[in-house]
Amino acid sequence: MQEKHLKRGLYGDRHLILITMESVLAHDRIFVGNQPDDFGIASVLAPGKRVLMLGLGYGGSIRSLLAGIENIELHIIDNDPNIIKSCSSLFQDVFPDIHNRVHYIQGDASGFSEIIEGKFDAICIDTYTNDGYPDFIFGDTFWNQVKETLSPGGISIVNAMGLPTHLYPLQGDTPQARVLHQMRTQMNYVYSMPYRRSLTFICSNEEPQAKEVELQYELKKFDELIINMFPMRWNMARRVNIGMTPSKYTNHVSGLQEDIDKEMNARWPDFIKILNRGLVACGYTKIEAKDLKALLFDSVRSSILTEWLLNNDYIEEAAFIPNFVGTLSYTEDAQHMRWFHKWILNHGERLNRLHKEWFINTALWQVMASITNPFAHNEHLFNEADELIKKLTLYNDKLKV
Repeated sequence: MQEKHLKRGLYGDRHLILITMESVLAHDRIFVGNQPDDFGIASVLAPGKRVLMLGLGYGGSIRSLLAGIENIELHIIDNDPNIIKSCSSLFQDVFPDIHNRVHYIQGDASGFSEIIEGKFDAICIDTYTNDGYPDFIFGDTFWNQVKETLSPGGISIVNAMGLPTHLYPLQGDTPQARVLHQMRTQMNYVYSMPYRRSLTFICSNEEPQAKEVELQYELKKFDELIINMFPMRWNMARRVNIGMTPSKYTNHVSGLQEDIDKEMNARWPDFIKILNRGLVACGYTKIEAKDLKALLFDSVRSSILTEWLLNNDYIEEAAFIPNFVGTLSYTEDAQHMRWFHKWILNHGERLNRLHKEWFINTALWQVMASITNPFAHNEHLFNEADELIKKLTLYNDKLKV
């Protein structure tokens, strides 16, 4: 057997830990517990090596794609020349061995098919900014371009930021629901995976054909584990057959960040009512919005409540605590959520039996997000997580095709 060597170009010799609204980067790891990590699932689903990314930030998605697709041909379009200059300079300085493998193009992603020619095996869409969604993301013209530009069997992976997954992002006239509606109009197959305040959509003209990832090089242990989890994540992805879901939520929510936040705040009272239903059923007193942080930090109430939600088919609502585990990993409050990691790792067999999709794609995925997050300092839990996955034989699950 040929000896594998660490693919050093993916790691920087110079120290770097960067966090902005657009990107999270670290020199010593590829996956950092942020939504752009999900673009790495292209290694499982893309039929070839030609990849287009729309939206750059500071390059948080670049190495996620390079890690799993050997000899990738990666083109990135962004409208901001300053972002391109900053990202290019950063990668040239910290990751010089891969800098020349990325083709940066300054241009308007709304008309990307007029800027670059040919078909792509994967089109990754991450055009959400601090202000919200660009208008073109809700239009037929853009999604028709995506459809026509995919190669046979090609996939598009979309970061659909907005309402968190426990506040019903596909109910009512939300930005995430409108993006889904456009994909369903243009594409034959659409799948969804939860990621805190995002939904990762995967769409294709043809049924995606998943494949095993067999790397000819080594990655660091954190990154290899995440690469090996992508098949599990894909197996648990939901096929979505609808556009906007009819619901009691009737407001039109624009794509602006401030309007999304306003809608999020408006939905909390209904969500808290469900939490209170569960708390009372479990013998606890009701809470108000001001009590949510105390609930999160209370390992006994939170774990019992989460299991009650799962047992009573409140699967979306059961994402509440895992979502905050991932979010609070960037704050000083991360230390108060370490009970969740232990709960998942110590009771994983039972929780996996209780609801496998929730366990893998929400709970375990956010535990791994916290372990790989360079700000959370939970790296010591890696071996326990790896052993649990092996014990549950999740690495051996047959790929969904």
